[in-house]
Amino acid sequence: MAKCGIDSVVPVAGAYSLCTVSMAVLAVVAMLVIATTGVLARTLGRGKRDKPSPLPAAYILENTISHARLLPKVSAHAFTYPTLAFLLWLDALESHKLDLAHGWLFGYGGTAWRITGLRSGAYLLPDSTAASGPGSRNLKAKLADVLELHGLDRAKVQAWVASGDAWMLTMPSYLGYEGINPLTVYFCYDSQGELHCVVLEV
Repeated sequence: MAKCGIDSVVPVAGAYSLCTVSMAVLAVVAMLVIATTGVLARTLGRGKRDKPSPLPAAYILENTISHARLLPKVSAHAFTYPTLAFLLWLDALESHKLDLAHGWLFGYGGTAWRITGLRSGAYLLPDSTAASGPGSRNLKAKLADVLELHGLDRAKVQAWVASGDAWMLTMPSYLGYEGINPLTVYFCYDSQGELHCVVLEV
């Protein structure tokens, strides 16, 4: 995922860099999405559950992101911009229970022809591996691989895959554009609903 450093937002000869323009466009799109957050949050939060549940399957969060360079010395330049982040239940996301308007308003599995969307290929490990072969891998399987790669016991990871749960905090694509997503957080819970581990993807 592309990241924008602090130097890329300094005005040059009276014009802002492409990165700044991109962020401004995303901010405008975010504001448009915020305008419809009421309907989107009610629908996305419910998901298409088989049984009624007191808990929603997703949340839409309004955030403010600030970036400033402090080391090796404090920079004179900094920026702050508003964003929207989605906190999503992975099982509901990957079973397409959160898709809205046939995936046109929000959908999982691709970003083309969607107002907002997510695809597994943009996160964690590559979709294609020697073990899995070509093709798309779901996020929970890739998250399990990451946990094993970082030293978690294989038996415990497999038990988590079978009966555990995970939530994902991330910024979706807007109008097919995936460029600025400074941090994705995965909250992994065991079968008892206890927080098992947290994975940060920068």
